[in-house]
Amino acid sequence: EINITNSLDSGLKKVELKVKDNDPDTLWQSALLEVNISPVNDAPRFVNLENQVFNEGDLFEYTVDVEDEENNAPFKFNVSFVGCSNESERGNCTLFDYIPDEINGKIDISFTPTNADVGSYIINFSVMDNSSLGNKTTSQLVNFTVTPTLWNGSLIRDYLLIEDENKFINFTKDVSETYWGN
Repeated sequence: EINITNSLDSGLKKVELKVKDNDPDTLWQSALLEVNISPVNDAPRFVNLENQVFNEGDLFEYTVDVEDEENNAPFKFNVSFVGCSNESERGNCTLFDYIPDEINGKIDISFTPTNADVGSYIINFSVMDNSSLGNKTTSQLVNFTVTPTLWNGSLIRDYLLIEDENKFINFTKDVSETYWGN
């Protein structure tokens, strides 16, 4: 099977085959093989879509890129929030809005999660190309996790290494936030 994705390379093609056995007195034999090549539409694919972990209160920016062997734009994107760990508190699992670039095959995500967003989200990303040979769709599930501010940096590691639970310790993240522990 030959996969030709460019329509310009499809159609009736002739391939010349030449054969000769190991006998030095044998002459080369040749024949033409006619092959009818039909164009094929391959589904687009996500290039860099993967699980993400980020912090509440910090700006999260992420561009999801799509490749399509035939460049069958414009693309149709869909992002659906399948489930989340905090759905009972939130009422739904929608974490962000997105901006699709249907011509260049990109999804731009930019938002700052709040404390109400802390949790884990299962998200289904899908993309469909636009081909005269029939559209193809690809879907991929990923997990986005929003962590609470206290988990930032080494604070949680420092807190867990305390051996004396009666000791009074002051944790400082920056000049505007102070955490107290005992």
